[in-house]
Parts: sequence; structure tokens; C-alpha cells
Amino acid sequence: MQETYTITFITPCFCGGADPSRAEARVSAVRGELRWWFRVLGGSREQEQQVFGGISLNPALASAFLMRFFIKKPSDEKWWNKKLSPKEGGYLWYFIKASDRWNKECAISPGSSCEIQFIWQRDPCERDPQLFTLWNNAKEAFLCFGSLGYRATRCAGAFQWEKAPKTLEEWQERINQLLCPAGFLFHFPQDAKARDWWGLVKKAEDYLKNLRKCYSARSRNRHRPTPLGLDNPRQRSALLLRPIQVAFPQKEFHLLVLEAPHERVLGENTLTEWRSGPILSQITEDFHEL
Repeated sequence: MQETYTITFITPCFCGGADPSRAEARVSAVRGELRWWFRVLGGSREQEQQVFGGISLNPALASAFLMRFFIKKPSDEKWWNKKLSPKEGGYLWYFIKASDRWNKECAISPGSSCEIQFIWQRDPCERDPQLFTLWNNAKEAFLCFGSLGYRATRCAGAFQWEKAPKTLEEWQERINQLLCPAGFLFHFPQDAKARDWWGLVKKAEDYLKNLRKCYSARSRNRHRPTPLGLDNPRQRSALLLRPIQVAFPQKEFHLLVLEAPHERVLGENTLTEWRSGPILSQITEDFHEL
């Protein structure tokens, strides 16, 4: 059995492989994101191995599916002509600029459409019917809310699935159905919208700056682990800044802020030292409202 999905990037996707200076559509990047969503939505290690395979099993188990990921229609948008500055993208994407990736060779351009194909080799749900729901939820969460590549939690590599919600109300309904039961919180900042993706990146940058002021990674001259991520040791942020696109009542971009359940994504050190609970529940009492 084969499944095919079409996505279109709405922000640059910095997805280099062994050579980070040359972008490529990498199957491993998609597989890694799918694993992340599978775990964060409640899948156990054993269930994950049944779907994605595992070498720790005896005997080792191959993945239940093969995957193809390729650029179907590249875009000619010259996004690299935009200038990163401290007030325009240079804060949010500082590490992209610092690693010299702000050039046309390093990213898949916004507007490029890609296909993701799953070719199933066996049925992983045969012995565990719950796997069917877990897999489909993880796949839909990735297609609706996922991002790919470097700085994916900070607006880079965002894409639009062809069957994604069209209005803010539909986005909210999808989040309530798919993510909230797993412990996610979400927020649509009222003023964080724009007519193009670059305008939204600047809105997201202001939002992150304000978060950093309230939840600094430094306290009393020492580094303090927070849910916003760590460089050393490496820890992915529990807060995802995700651009989404709506078609009605008018076509525009909005910022969706998601906070994953801490116990499923944060390291032991952060869980021990961070005792303030989810950030989104503190910065606004109506985070679930549009």
C-alpha cells in the first residue's frame, strides 16, 4: 500500500545533510520529525519500534514502511535577498546567519512543493490496534503542525499541507482534537499576523524577544534550564513557533505557538530545575482563545 502527501514550504527550509551548505530533501529529516510527533502524542518505545523499526530488538526489526521525499516543483523566490538584521529576522534566525546559511544553496525556497510517499512493507497494527490511531495522529500532526530542518522550532522550514485547515476556527478545532488530549497548550498571539511570511517572521521575533525577557536562560550569573531550549547540553525547545497560512476571510499568515508536554520532551535537568509549569499557562489566561 502507498500513501502520497503534498506539502508546500512557506518559509525557507534549511535542510542540509552531510554538507549543510547545500539543501536537499532528506527522508531522514521527515522520519525524525514523525518519530518526535509519535512519542510526544503518547507512543511508547515498543510501539515506536513496531512502526519505525529498531536494532535493539532480537531479532532486529526493519521499519514497517519505506519513504520517498522529493521536490516536485521548486520555487524561484529569491528569499536570500532579504537582509537579516537585529530587528528583522537576525534575532530569531541568528544561528542561521552565524553559520553562513543565508544563501540560495542552503535552503529549499518558500513556495516549493514536495511529495512525501509511504510504501508499506508490513502492517504494524496487526498485533496492537492502538497503533493505528497513534500512527495516524502522529502523521496528521506532522503534516499540519510540523516543520523541517535547522531552526524548525523557530519558524524555519514551515510548510502547508494541501489538506490543512483553511480558517483560524478550523485550525483551533484541529488542535483541540489532535494535540490538546496529549497535553499540548497553544496560543494565537492577537497581533502576530501578516500578509507575507517575512512579515510574520518579524512578528515571531518580537514574540520570542518578549518571552526571553520574562524567562531568561540566565539567573544569578548562571545558566538556568528553561522550556525554551538549551545549547549545552542540546535540548529541543518545548515551545514551537509555527507559521500557518489561512485562506479565509483573506489570505494571510498567522503565528501559532505550541507548547509540548514537558515530561515528554524536556531533559531531566530541565524538569528538575524548571518548576514553574507550562509557559503558555502563565503568559496568558486565555491561551486557547483566538
